Amino acid sequence: MATPLSLPGAKATLILSLSMTVLGVAGVAIGYGELTGGAMALEAPPGASEAAREAAARLEEGLRGDPIGHALGAANLVVSGLLVLASFMLTLRRKTALWWAGQAVAANALFAIAKPVARCATLLPFAAELVALQDDPTLTTFPAETVTAMMQGALAGWFVLEALILLAIYFILFRLSRREAVRAFVTREAPE
Repeated sequence: MATPLSLPGAKATLILSLSMTVLGVAGVAIGYGELTGGAMALEAPPGASEAAREAAARLEEGLRGDPIGHALGAANLVVSGLLVLASFMLTLRRKTALWWAGQAVAANALFAIAKPVARCATLLPFAAELVALQDDPTLTTFPAETVTAMMQGALAGWFVLEALILLAIYFILFRLSRREAVRAFVTREAPE
């Protein structure tokens, strides 16, 4: 008798299911933190100037009161929950599991595009506070507008990089869920 992992498509289905579970659980945790505001706790580093402490307080107040952040947290909970649900359905080998997997990955890919846009809209107005939070005396050698523009560019670059990495992961998961071997394994009758 063949072991379950020796069947065609079993290993790919296992990798797909585990990857979706890990990404889903991490997304739920991040979404919960964004929704409750727990991830927004900011403090100036020890020994920071008064200006840096004030900038941290202004930034934290602005982020906690931001409705976009709460909406992103709720959306992250939903789309990440879809990943977990789809991974469980793959594990149980339900006939609709591949459809759920494709929909969950597509929803997460759309969220990965929407999140950096929303975060840029939220954080870019606070670039001056972020510069003051750095509390770096070498930053005063540049004009304030230049430093603020550099901070905005760094933030936008980071968000775009994060989105590209997530989109690459979701593309791989989507392609994996469309493999014929995975489809055959999931739709095959479970052994008794």
